[in-house]
Amino acid sequence: MAEEASAKLASAVTIDVVRPAQAFDAGGRARAFGAMVQALTQAKEAGLDPQAGEDALSFIDWAD
Repeated sequence: MAEEASAKLASAVTIDVVRPAQAFDAGGRARAFGAMVQALTQAKEAGLDPQAGEDALSFIDWAD
């Protein structure tokens, strides 16, 4: 596929097939965020104290 693309584009093309997870959510942050949102929704439905939700969010390292 890279050879065909290189021929059509008249430029060297390389395709990294070793790390397919790099294309989406390599660090798992999107999945972790989705799980946290779902858990917070369930906690709210169960009547959990809102401060407990705030405390839970403080455990996540949002920095890169």
